[in-house]
Amino acid sequence: MTRHYVLDFDGTLFDTEMFWKWIVERFTREGLEREVVRDLGEQLFPLKYTVEKHARGLGLVEETVRSIVEEFDEVTRSTSPSLVYPDVLSFLNGRPSTILTHGEEAFQKFKIASAGLDGRIGGVRIAGPEYRKVKHLEEMLAMSETPHLFVDDNPKELLRVHEAGLPVELVRMRREGQRHAKDDHELDDQVWRVIRSLNELE
Repeated sequence: MTRHYVLDFDGTLFDTEMFWKWIVERFTREGLEREVVRDLGEQLFPLKYTVEKHARGLGLVEETVRSIVEEFDEVTRSTSPSLVYPDVLSFLNGRPSTILTHGEEAFQKFKIASAGLDGRIGGVRIAGPEYRKVKHLEEMLAMSETPHLFVDDNPKELLRVHEAGLPVELVRMRREGQRHAKDDHELDDQVWRVIRSLNELE
């Protein structure tokens, strides 16, 4: 059966934790406490995270902010291709698919392009706190009669779709080492399947 695959990016297609480790280490080199850096990052993630916002929120001077942003842009360009999970490219080959990610639009699109995925995916949608993933899925369903399957590593996103009653097959990705993977959810393998690789969807 033909399905349209709607795929989260961070932690599902892409090992974002490697970037997070770089960010924490870079800010601690400025003399900041690791926990302070982590706590502010956690506050920014549900909004529209950027390294620039993080640096300014930590009170760094403008010259340091610009330097860190430039360094991170270069790290993103150079390392992103290696952070795409090994099962991703073969899975995307020929399958109707859309990336549905959350965050600041320019930053997310920069990561996706740097990873080399923008030419391999049917489209990219960027959700935020004012227009969540569930609303994007509602739009997509209204424009197509093809069954949709939604894969996300964050059970909160899956729960919103479930509670909205959307006719979407739900799958939770639990990649080892990713921030949401350590937490069990009562609806795992009840309302949504749990997988650790896209190969399990073959």
